[in-house]
Amino acid sequence: MSSTITLTHPTAGAGGTPLALDLPPDLIWTDELAWARSEMATERSIDGALIVDYQQRTEDGRPMTLSGGPDHAWCTRATLITLRAWADVPMLQLTLARNGTTYTVVFDSERGAVEVEPVVNYADPLPGDLHQITLRLLIRA
Repeated sequence: MSSTITLTHPTAGAGGTPLALDLPPDLIWTDELAWARSEMATERSIDGALIVDYQQRTEDGRPMTLSGGPDHAWCTRATLITLRAWADVPMLQLTLARNGTTYTVVFDSERGAVEVEPVVNYADPLPGDLHQITLRLLIRA
């Protein structure tokens, strides 16, 4: 099955129009199943009884880590320069489309928003040189 992943900036295109950036379609959402929709905390009362607090969470703030590897999901240096510039804008809300689902996301700079590793190290890299990437995003609801 062929899928696409696009990340769209709302105003980076010509004349302040949206600009869509195609990402490698084989990026893996590594923490997709690690997030839980509910959260629980427990403590003991002064008489030893168990107190349980249980809360349903919204998607707001859910982590989305999209990761490539040494043998897949490479992108060009030119794409990385664009991603880095977008990640440097605090709380910039972007639209990510993946496998038919659309998310509003921001870069998670606390966890290191954009991580790159060149496929081949060059002393003078060119815009078309390939890198493996990890993008750390937060879903905004």
